[in-house]
Amino acid sequence: LHDYSFFLPGGIFEYVESGPMGAEELAFRFAVNTINRNRTLLPNTTLTYDTQKINLYDSFEASKKACDQLSLGVAAIFGPSHSSSANAVQSICNALGVPHIQTRWKHQVSDNKDSFYVSLYPDFSSLSRAILDLVQFFKWKTVTVVYDDSTDQQSINKKLWTGKQKPGVLFPVLLLNYWYNFRKEKEGIEMTTESRYDALGIQVAALI
Repeated sequence: LHDYSFFLPGGIFEYVESGPMGAEELAFRFAVNTINRNRTLLPNTTLTYDTQKINLYDSFEASKKACDQLSLGVAAIFGPSHSSSANAVQSICNALGVPHIQTRWKHQVSDNKDSFYVSLYPDFSSLSRAILDLVQFFKWKTVTVVYDDSTDQQSINKKLWTGKQKPGVLFPVLLLNYWYNFRKEKEGIEMTTESRYDALGIQVAALI
């Protein structure tokens, strides 16, 4: 890496039309800028980047953008996050031996075909333990956990129920689409009489 003056990662990000820049793209840009400002991390190397936006669940567009970025000579591809698009990009990266950095939970495959990927998604045990720690610290009796993916829901729910240390804590679940407006559901949670509403709980749950 230090033999090169420039290092070019690529980022492919899904977006909702007329929506703001997503958290993953913001994090990607922030990370590149932070590394460039700290010259002790990659001395004699400057990170540049190429970012592309695609529609949600458009695996064809994701494949095309990945090929466009590879033609530019990107050293790695970051994203996209949803399964169909991510799998399409992963197949291309596997074929060409290019690292694929993912931010979604991914089943570990026994045949080791996907050997060119790095997952930044926290382990479900760690996520569940963090939720339980918050529940116990704030002495909550009811916690609403919000998901935008059914796989996340099944995996974290299993950890919550098997790892729960205090009896009597309820874990209602909301499964929302990626583009779902959470405002109405948030208002409903605020009005519940089952337990005290706490903004921190909603913010943490919405991040999952």
